Amino acid sequence: MCMIHLKIILAAIIKAEVEGSISEFRCATIFNLSISEQTIHPGNTVSLRCIATGNPSPRVTWYLDGTVIGRTSRISLGDYVTDHAHMVSFLNISETHMEDGGEYTCEVSNDVGSTSHSARLNVNGPAFVRSMPNVTAISSEDLMIRCPYGGYPIKAVPVV
Repeated sequence: MCMIHLKIILAAIIKAEVEGSISEFRCATIFNLSISEQTIHPGNTVSLRCIATGNPSPRVTWYLDGTVIGRTSRISLGDYVTDHAHMVSFLNISETHMEDGGEYTCEVSNDVGSTSHSARLNVNGPAFVRSMPNVTAISSEDLMIRCPYGGYPIKAVPVV
């Protein structure tokens, strides 16, 4: 089993005593990331975790190549709160397919702000490119297009 670990601390509350009264202050987003690219074979099980703390409680959204990930028969999503008030969100994929490869993003947000971190999951197999939406460009403006791909190792990316 491969595990990608992401720890994010978001919008911590600091209580300060000011002239005998307690006041709450919201902090800027603080995050401590520990995540790396992983390479696996089709059929393996993968577990991705995102750990967050915040006030108000954070919401976590998982993405694969920019598309929100939902539950399927092979993908389970969930979360729980630890004894230390850390919200742990997980994404488990059983029996991975080549199409599960790509850039995974864990986005954590609450009313104070949001932050995210991404890492690639490479699944051994031939290269492929995911379908992309139409893009409109303005003449003389810079345009950056990300090509969502999968497969590993990449010798060449097929152009469709």
